[in-house]
Amino acid sequence: GLTPKHIDIPELMANTIFEPTYPSIVEGDLQSVHQEFKFSVPDFKLDSYHLEANQPISLPIDSPSIFLSLTGQLKWTSKMQSVNSSACAIFVSPGEELQLISDIPQTIFQASVPHDWIIGS
Repeated sequence: GLTPKHIDIPELMANTIFEPTYPSIVEGDLQSVHQEFKFSVPDFKLDSYHLEANQPISLPIDSPSIFLSLTGQLKWTSKMQSVNSSACAIFVSPGEELQLISDIPQTIFQASVPHDWIIGS
């Protein structure tokens, strides 16, 4: 918010680690239709889908997901929403079937929680 906040500088310094970190590079083949990227954390999943122009695909969604499109015009359709947009992100609930069609070849990304991390699954 815009109101002043107390910051306990000694406590902040005591709980901060000042060591460099080095990212691990996640390899992938963005030209394949579906690519799952592997990470060392169990509660995050990233997939990519390569779409050809005017070729619809259908994706069943089994966990809460955020889809990201970076280029082109894309039509997203599910039972809860229909979006026709370019360069956007949408949230899709589990249990939905997402229909996608793009005006140009492009790769979209899906960030989600692995199905076995969902309570009750």
